[in-house]
Amino acid sequence: MSTNKAQLRESIRAARTARSQSELESASEGFTFELLKLVLRYGARRVAAFLPTATEPPITEFLELLHYQGVVILTPRAHEDGSMTWLAYHPDHDQVRSVLGVPEIMEGAGLPSAEALPLVDLILVPAAAVDAQGTRLGWGKGFYDRALEATAASAPTYAIVFDDEVLPNLPVESHDQPVAGAVTQTRTLAFG
Repeated sequence: MSTNKAQLRESIRAARTARSQSELESASEGFTFELLKLVLRYGARRVAAFLPTATEPPITEFLELLHYQGVVILTPRAHEDGSMTWLAYHPDHDQVRSVLGVPEIMEGAGLPSAEALPLVDLILVPAAAVDAQGTRLGWGKGFYDRALEATAASAPTYAIVFDDEVLPNLPVESHDQPVAGAVTQTRTLAFG
């Protein structure tokens, strides 16, 4: 792991932890608006997305709205071997902490798990940061990079980050999977 990447992640974690509850509530409205526009643009009826932690971009309101509009949402379940399987999201399903310490749907609550990411119309991934070239800085475990590489995802993949996490350039390594765009609380960006 690059020291530069580790330093960036540490800086971003600190900035996220410092955000106030009112900032997060305000950002939630912006993310919901931008993400709903993105779903409409692609006509997405099946979306892969993550369940956010307390410091990640607040997209729970968006997930609930999408669910009640009849869109199938698949969320990841991380495994100790570095793989992920995907389960159907429902706002009432119990959530547990994954091996990564992030929220996920309790096994058995949704659809049966699959070996790889099932066919979806849009993929929304967490990120620490992204740059204008579509480089996504994850949190260093490689779960999403492996999942995206294994599926050779044909659906557009967007990183979900705060405005100040869109950077001019990020370090990139051969295993890093690029994203087609990014969604922040104020805008949606397309790369490439």
